[in-house]
Amino acid sequence: MKMSNQQEQERDWRIFDRNVDLYKFYIDLILKSAIFVFGVTGALISYTVGNILDKSGILVSVSLFIPLILNAGLCLILYKGTEPAEYLKNQHENLSERLNLEIIYEFETLTYFIKFFKILYGLITMGLAFSIIFLVFW
Repeated sequence: MKMSNQQEQERDWRIFDRNVDLYKFYIDLILKSAIFVFGVTGALISYTVGNILDKSGILVSVSLFIPLILNAGLCLILYKGTEPAEYLKNQHENLSERLNLEIIYEFETLTYFIKFFKILYGLITMGLAFSIIFLVFW
């Protein structure tokens, strides 16, 4: 069954609205998770460094595993989320052209956020891994 032009346009507007809502949700989720992870990571690292003289190197390195796993996991999640974010951006651009919008709202910011935080989580993970190795063998 072929849809009329009016029905296609209504469907495109619904998809457009859904994409904008998804974009806002993903940006919000990335920022809130970054604030949480950086808070937990900073708290655990500062506690560990503050009590480093009271404990053995292995016990201190075990306490650094929680932020290491947390940051590595989010780095992996963002790595897997890069392709869907690109798809969302491309779909949004195509819909904007079909709906004849004069101003195409840019979804590139989402991919920039994902790439930035992916690199940041990766660097933190590597720093924690080197710290654990240094503490165990020092």
